[in-house]
Amino acid sequence: MVVIANHVLGAVIRCGFVRKSRRILCLSFLLTSVVAAQGQVFNFDDIPTGAAAVLLNPHYAPDATTPDLTWSDSWYVMASVGYDYYKNLYYPPSLPNAVYNYGGAQEVSLVSKFRFDLDQVEFATLAMNNAVASLSSRSVTLEGYRDGKLVGEMKVELVTSRNEPAGFVKVQPKFHAIDTFIVRNDGVADHYWLMDNMAITPVPEPAEVAVATGLGLAALAVLRTGRRGLASA
Repeated sequence: MVVIANHVLGAVIRCGFVRKSRRILCLSFLLTSVVAAQGQVFNFDDIPTGAAAVLLNPHYAPDATTPDLTWSDSWYVMASVGYDYYKNLYYPPSLPNAVYNYGGAQEVSLVSKFRFDLDQVEFATLAMNNAVASLSSRSVTLEGYRDGKLVGEMKVELVTSRNEPAGFVKVQPKFHAIDTFIVRNDGVADHYWLMDNMAITPVPEPAEVAVATGLGLAALAVLRTGRRGLASA
């Protein structure tokens, strides 16, 4: 809420120098920008591994502006040093880390206390020696839920028609205002995939929009009063 208040104050100051007839329009435009939350990219590179792989913190978030998240217990972080073990020439796009489905789990989930848009994410199969192996998931299926209802689904092929690893495949699911994100492997136990660069945008709650608008109008009124006082002094 403090962050919103600071942005609102900045918007009011900027609109205070706009012609009076356009001031409300200016404020409305800037407040829309304020409550439109900033996107976040999860590349997992800020996580110290100290080994080939570590359990992802169940409440991991890159910074404090990200909504409260809960990752299921099969999300693990693999560092590039661990990836070297599989002798592949392609690496996670962000380097050094990516996450994967520990134990070849067939389903992993991410649950948020607030709704978010899933904008973009990159997936790859876990190959060995640059080739599809017995542990490689040939695809992943992405699902987005809102209040328990499926609102978005996408299948991502991770193996080419020539039966070769496709490398990291970038997709844009565009799941809107979801609170649960589920990743399923190709339906076979002990088949692995990797994920990197997950981009989400938190969706502002109606209460946040109302607070920002109220703060903006109140501050603009104070600014007008202050100017009138200076003019009459």
